[in-house]
Amino acid sequence: HGFNLTFTYCACLTLRRFQTCNRSLSTIVAFVRAGPNGQVLSNDWKKQVFLLSDRTVEFHSQFGKHHATRIPHFGRALAYHPETCELLLAGASEDIFRLSLERGCFLKPLSTGSSGINCLGLCPSHGMLAVGTADGHVQLFDPRQQRRLGACDVLNAVSKSENIEPEMASREVTALRFDPRGLGLAVGTSTGHVALYDIRRAAPIAMKDHGYGLPMVDIKYHGEKYIVSSDPKIIKVWRADSTGSAAANVTTIQPGANINDVAIYKGSGLIFAGLETERLGAYFVPALGPAPRWCHFLDALTEEMEEQPSESVYDDYKFVTREELDKLNLSSLIGTKVLRPYMHGFFLDSRLHQKATALSEPFAYEQWRKAQLAAKIESKTKARIAPVKRTKLPKVNADLAQELRKSESNPALTTDEAPAMGSLLNDDRFAQLFTNPDFEIDNSAEEFLARKPHLRLQKQAPKVAEAASADEDEADEGNDDDDDDDD
Repeated sequence: HGFNLTFTYCACLTLRRFQTCNRSLSTIVAFVRAGPNGQVLSNDWKKQVFLLSDRTVEFHSQFGKHHATRIPHFGRALAYHPETCELLLAGASEDIFRLSLERGCFLKPLSTGSSGINCLGLCPSHGMLAVGTADGHVQLFDPRQQRRLGACDVLNAVSKSENIEPEMASREVTALRFDPRGLGLAVGTSTGHVALYDIRRAAPIAMKDHGYGLPMVDIKYHGEKYIVSSDPKIIKVWRADSTGSAAANVTTIQPGANINDVAIYKGSGLIFAGLETERLGAYFVPALGPAPRWCHFLDALTEEMEEQPSESVYDDYKFVTREELDKLNLSSLIGTKVLRPYMHGFFLDSRLHQKATALSEPFAYEQWRKAQLAAKIESKTKARIAPVKRTKLPKVNADLAQELRKSESNPALTTDEAPAMGSLLNDDRFAQLFTNPDFEIDNSAEEFLARKPHLRLQKQAPKVAEAASADEDEADEGNDDDDDDDD
């Protein structure tokens, strides 16, 4: 509110107010009883009301506590309706107590018929009141006419959408919030789901599952585009125009402690989270908006982080095993701060690793340089036309050796067949097959021709051709003799 931020610390029963202009603590208000649930009654922080854990309602002004009263049942939620100047209080009963701040007395309560009320929500645009009950229902009231406008069963809608059956003990509505236009309503349940409703229809238009199964703590609208929902473990920012069960996530924030409440600084990307720690959680999301004027330096920080990518913790370290340490003669460093144990080895400073490598292998650079030169020469010679290498055939079984070499270069053969056939030339056990004349294969033997009948046809082909040519010659000679006789 303006230039002041107000936060409540439940552990020490204090309320602390900070000034944004000075970014410092301004005032501290102490409570006698725990569990303050507050509401600001004016445009600034000077008029506030708090609902305590012992059914006490305290009114505070600028100087401190102004007045206190009590309600019949333990309270859980409160809301202020400025049009009627009524303070609405609800808790462990079916009634919503109406305290008129203009008359200074309680009015006739609103009856919901439920076993308890967990949360209240007022729409700032049309003044409609939304009530989240412990039975899993949301009821809508018009505070001006004190009558119910409608109701819907949120837990049944969640069960049908997510195919789950929540237990009776967890069928509760724990958070709700109207959108700035007043037509949308976000409802959080005890099962960790958020249902988006259009108040003109009873079925939800979108469903968001936080995934932890924990009750929703708070729901906030960031303008008309985004929704900030939180449970005790995580804060999720997602688009308000989502439909169906797959709501688009913008970002997620997971603090190191449980979350009690979430607040958004209006018109900016700054999010505050009340945690179970001494310090307040503050997070800046540039996608949601700029930084406030009183902490404008956040914009510069985010720009620097985008320009300079963050380095990993072990970017300047080299991972080495124990065997590599022995080769580098650095085994004596085990147990010191120089080596950081990790998995099956250690992380060593890269500069120290380079020095140790240079000392243990003084000629490593020369070897590396020669390897680079050889690789460069080889890459240049690959482009040249390589000469055809003619291999000499053995004197014994030359035809067999030539056939085996053709089988090595034949791509049609499988990888299992080609090495088996080509290995005969390089196998010492079959060396005499190509050197000893006693092992020479007789190509004219009947046994050889019976295993390769195509060779028999090749040998018979010249004889058949000679016989055919001889028959033709005899036929030509016979024709010439007949011609002579006729003459």
